[in-house]
Amino acid sequence: MMCSPAEHTPLRLLAPDELHQLNSLVEQGVVKRYDGSVVRERLSDAVITEDLEYIFPIWDGVPVIQIFEQIETHQLAIHFEAAEPAAKETNLGGRLASKSSTTPEAS
Repeated sequence: MMCSPAEHTPLRLLAPDELHQLNSLVEQGVVKRYDGSVVRERLSDAVITEDLEYIFPIWDGVPVIQIFEQIETHQLAIHFEAAEPAAKETNLGGRLASKSSTTPEAS
């Protein structure tokens, strides 16, 4: 099971509506990382700690679970829902596996 680097809190994937809301705020330039730098790229996916405190991006199907990439949720005007315990692991593994197994088409 994946967990946050500092508190070792379990993670779950953001729901599609949560990701959409987060990306809307990213486009407005108001989402900041742990170090205060602004997140400039829309996230293709992300995970959130079970306690709903931190978000970590997923780039190219790989979760970046590092403190300097974390986004603190208290800065966001988004209501995050706690996931069902049985669904957390299944959804996380399934979505990551499907994303990492895809290859970009040649341009």
